[in-house]
Amino acid sequence: MGQGSLIIIELFGAVAILLWGVRMVRTGIERLFGADLRRIMARMAGNRFSALLAGAGMAACLQSSTAVIVMASGFAARGALLLVPGLALVLGADIGTSIAAQLLSYDVKFLSPIFLAIGLIVFLSASSKTVRNTGRVLIGLGFVLLALKLIAMNTAIFRSSEAVGGMMGVFENDTLLAIAVAMVITWLAHSSLAIVLLVVTLVSSSVIPLELGIVFILGANLGAAIPAVIMTLNEPVAAQRLTLGNLVFRLIGVLVFSALLAPITRLLLDTGIQHGQLVAVFHILFNTALAVMFLPVLPLVAKIVTYLKAGSDTDAENDEMRCLYLSPQDSNNPGKALSNVARETLRMANVVYSMLDQSLRAFDDCTEIDRIQKADDIVEFLHREATLYIANIKRDHMSEDDMHRSVEVFTLTMNLEHIGDIIDSNLAELARNLHKSKMSFSQEGRDELLQLHRMMVNNFQLSIDLFMSRDEDVALQLLAEKKAFRDLLFNATENHIDRLRKGVTESLETSRIHLDILRDFRRINSHIAATAYPILNQDQALSR
Repeated sequence: MGQGSLIIIELFGAVAILLWGVRMVRTGIERLFGADLRRIMARMAGNRFSALLAGAGMAACLQSSTAVIVMASGFAARGALLLVPGLALVLGADIGTSIAAQLLSYDVKFLSPIFLAIGLIVFLSASSKTVRNTGRVLIGLGFVLLALKLIAMNTAIFRSSEAVGGMMGVFENDTLLAIAVAMVITWLAHSSLAIVLLVVTLVSSSVIPLELGIVFILGANLGAAIPAVIMTLNEPVAAQRLTLGNLVFRLIGVLVFSALLAPITRLLLDTGIQHGQLVAVFHILFNTALAVMFLPVLPLVAKIVTYLKAGSDTDAENDEMRCLYLSPQDSNNPGKALSNVARETLRMANVVYSMLDQSLRAFDDCTEIDRIQKADDIVEFLHREATLYIANIKRDHMSEDDMHRSVEVFTLTMNLEHIGDIIDSNLAELARNLHKSKMSFSQEGRDELLQLHRMMVNNFQLSIDLFMSRDEDVALQLLAEKKAFRDLLFNATENHIDRLRKGVTESLETSRIHLDILRDFRRINSHIAATAYPILNQDQALSR
C-alpha cells in the first residue's frame, strides 16, 4: 500500500475521530444540563429577542444547532412554542453553533493530551453522574483537538498534489458544485460543526484557498438544515414549519452571499487575520447576518412558511392523537415492527417529558393543569395503540434479542403511562387544591421540591438515553441515581418534619400537599428507574 493511500486512510480516521469527539461533547452536555436547557428554552421563548439569545446559548453549549432546532420543534408540535419566537430561536441556534466553531478553531491543539488524560481519569474514577459526564465532555474536546491535529498533519502533503490541485480547480470554477458537495457531506455527517472545523484546517494548511473555503462553508450551512427537516417529516405541521423556516433562512443566505462572494473575500483578506481563522469568522458573519436580515421581519416570514406548509395550528393535538409509525403490514417483520413501536414510544416519552416538566410549574400557574390533562389523553392513546401493536407482532419469527427488545419497549410504555397517570390524577389535583386554598409552600420547602424535581427530570432523560443505547453502564448509573434520589427524598421529608416542629406557618398549612408531592415524586422516580431492569440481569438489578 502506497504512502498516499495510508495518508488518505489516516485522514478518514481523523475525520471519524472528529465526528465522534463532537458527538461526545454534545451527549455529555445533554446529560449534564439537558433538563435545564429545555427549561431555559421554555422560559425564554416568549418573544423573538429572548428566544434568539436562548437558541444561541443552547447551541453554543450543545455544539449542534440541529439538536436545538429539533428540540424546539418538539415544543412547537405541542403548542408550547409559537412560530415567530420559534423562528427567532432557530436563528439564534445557527449563531450559537458558529460561536462554538470559532472557539474550537483557535490553535490550542496542544491541549488535546491534557483534555484526554484528565477526562479519562475523571470518567473512570468518578461515581457521580455529573462528574462522569464532565469527564465525557473533556474526552470529547480532547478527541476534537486531536483530530484537527491529525488532519493538519496528513493534509500537508496535498499542497503539492496535482490531483488534489486539479479537483480544487474544478470546485473553484464551479461554485454551485462546491456548495452542493459541501451540503451533501454535511447532511451525511449530521454535524456542520465538524465540517466547518475540517474546512478551517484545510484552509489553514493551504490545501484549499480562502475563497473556496468560504464556498464550502456556505454549502455546510445549507446542508446543516436538512437533517432537522427530515427528522420532522412525520411530526405535526407546527414542527415542520420551524425546520422549513430554518431551511428558507439558509437558502436565502447562501444565494445572497454567493452573489457577494468576491467583495466579501476581499474585505476578509484586508483584516490581516490568518486564513483559517477567517473561515470561522465568515461562519459567524453569515449566521449573524441572517439574524439581522430576518429578525425584524419574522412575522412576514412566519406567514410565508405557514403558506408553504399549510395546515392548522389548532390541529397539533389531533396530529399527536394518531400513530405515526405503527404500520400493520410490518407485523410479520419483528425487527422492523419493534423499530416502529420504539419510535412511537419515543413520541410518547416526549409528551410525558412535557408533563413532567410542567408538573411543578402547575403549583404556580393553574393554566398548566389543563395542558397536563390534555397531554395525558395523548399518552393514554399512544400507550393503548403501542401495547396492541406489540401484541400483534408475529413471535414465530422473533430472535432472542427481539424478545428482549419487546420487553424493554413494553416496560417503557407501561411506565410512561403510569407516570402520566400520577402527574394527571395526583400532582395536577394537588396543584388545583393548593390554588383553591390560596396557600403557598415555605421557601425552604419550595427549594427542596425544585431540587427533587430537577433531579427527577434529569433521571427521566437518562432513562430515555438508556432506552435508545441499551448500555448496561447507563442502566447501572440510572439505578445509582434512583438511590441518590431516595436519599435526597428522605432528607427532604426529615427537613419538612423539622419545620413542622418549629411551627413554620407555611409548612403547617401545606403539610398534607407537600408530603403527597414527595410520595408522588418517589413513585414517578421508581417508574423512571424501572427502565434499567430489562437491560440488566434481573438478580444484578434487584440487588441494587
